[in-house]
Amino acid sequence: MELHDFRNAPKCPFGSLKWNKYYWEYPRGTPGYEGDYWGRVEDPDGKVRDMLSAEEWEKQIENLKFILDKIHALPPGRILDIGCGPGYLLSAIDSNWEKHGVDISSVALESAQKFAIVKKGEFPDLGYESDYFDVVVMNHVIEHIADPVTYVQECWRILKTDGVYIVATPDFDSGCARFFGENYRMLHDKGHISLFASFSLVKMLEDFSYRILEVEYPFFESRWFTRDSLLRMLDNSKVSPPFYGNHVTVIAQKQNGSKSMKAPTLEGERICLVELGMDAVEDMFEYSKMPELYSYMELSPHRNIEDTRKYLEKLLGRVKAGNSVYWAIRLKDIGKVIGTFGVVDVDANTKRAQIGYGISPLFWGQGFFKEALTLVSEYCYDEIGLERIAAVTMADNLPSINGLKRIGFREEGRLRKHYCKPDGTRHDAVILGLLKDEFFSHRKSNQFKARKGVRL
Repeated sequence: MELHDFRNAPKCPFGSLKWNKYYWEYPRGTPGYEGDYWGRVEDPDGKVRDMLSAEEWEKQIENLKFILDKIHALPPGRILDIGCGPGYLLSAIDSNWEKHGVDISSVALESAQKFAIVKKGEFPDLGYESDYFDVVVMNHVIEHIADPVTYVQECWRILKTDGVYIVATPDFDSGCARFFGENYRMLHDKGHISLFASFSLVKMLEDFSYRILEVEYPFFESRWFTRDSLLRMLDNSKVSPPFYGNHVTVIAQKQNGSKSMKAPTLEGERICLVELGMDAVEDMFEYSKMPELYSYMELSPHRNIEDTRKYLEKLLGRVKAGNSVYWAIRLKDIGKVIGTFGVVDVDANTKRAQIGYGISPLFWGQGFFKEALTLVSEYCYDEIGLERIAAVTMADNLPSINGLKRIGFREEGRLRKHYCKPDGTRHDAVILGLLKDEFFSHRKSNQFKARKGVRL
C-alpha cells in the first residue's frame, strides 16, 4: 500500500495537483469576473441563471442564512465583506451594522454600493486601517485567490482583537470530492484555483493566530437537502450533486498575538527535541552549574537546582506569554537532556523569528548543535512558514558563529558593546540571518540531510 503524508502532502482526489502547504494549486485561466459571474451564467448542472434577478437574489439570501445568523448573534459593529459581489450578504445584514464591501467587479459593485461602503480592487492593496473591523467575511472567495495566505494575514491585521473572521469555501477533500473525482461539481468553476481541505483551512488559520470557534458543513438545513440530491450520489459518472461536506464554513477569532505555541517533537539521528517542561530541571542543573557554559553569556553559573528551576520557569513563562516555543534537547539512546533550543518573537505576519540555544559543554564539538539547528530551521520554514530566522551572539563566540554558518547563516551586522557580563565587561554582538531559500539551497549544495520526523 502506498503511504502519504496526509498533513504535509495529502493525496489529491483529482490527479496530481501540486500541494502548497495549505491547498492544491489548480492553475488555469482567470475567468472574467464581470461577464462570467454577474448576469446570465450556466451552473455545473447546465442550468442558466440570472445572478442579478430577484428570484436568484432570494435564493442567495437563503443560502447565506447560516452566516447571517452568526453575524446577527454578535453585537453590531463594523463589518467587511471581501468579494461581496452584488451585495447579497450586505443587503441582508441589519442596518445597525456599519457595512463595507470589496470586490474587483465594477458590475457587482454598482449593485453592492446600494447596501454598503464599497471599494474596488484586490483587498490587500486597499489600505484599510489596522484593528478596524469587528467582523470580516470571505464567503467562497479564498478558493479564487492565487495567494490566499496574504489575504488571511491582511484580515488579521485589520480585525480588532477578538474580532470574528468567517471563511467559507468548498472542501476539496470531502467524501463527495473523493467519490466523484474530476466530476466533483466544485471543480467546474474555472475560478477555483486554490483548493482547500477542511483540515488545511483550520491549520492555516491557527498558524496565523486565529482561534477556531466553529467548523460547520451547512447542508441539512439548506434548500439543497432533497431526495434528488441523495439519489444522485449513487452515480459518480455524472456531475456530483449538492451534498453534506461540499462546503465548509470556519468561524475564527483574532487573538491578541499572545497565543501559546506548542512545540512538536523533532527527531534527528542522535537527538530528539521535545517540548520543554519542568521534568528537565535536574539534567539542566548538571550543565548549568558549569562556568564554561557562560563564556559568551550575560548570566552566571547556577549555584543550586533552585536557580535552574527559576530559569526554567522564566523560559516557560515566555512560551505562555506567546509567540515563543522551547525544546529540551534529549539524547535518543538514554533520554538525557543536554541543552535547550528556543524560537522567540515569532511574527506570523512578517514571517520572521529569532533563535536562542544552550548546550552542555560536555557535548560541544560533537555535531549536536548542527543537528538541533537543522531540525529547528526545518520546522521554522516547513511548519511555521517563516521566511527569515535571526541569531545574535557575542562577536568572539566563534564556535557558535561557525556552527550557524555551516547551515547557511550569514553575518549581517555588529552591535557594539551590546552584551554586559556579570563582571561589568561589555562585548560586541554579531547578528546573523538565514533566509528560507538560502537554507534549502545551502543544504542541497552541501548534500546534508537531517533525518526529521514531526509527531504532533
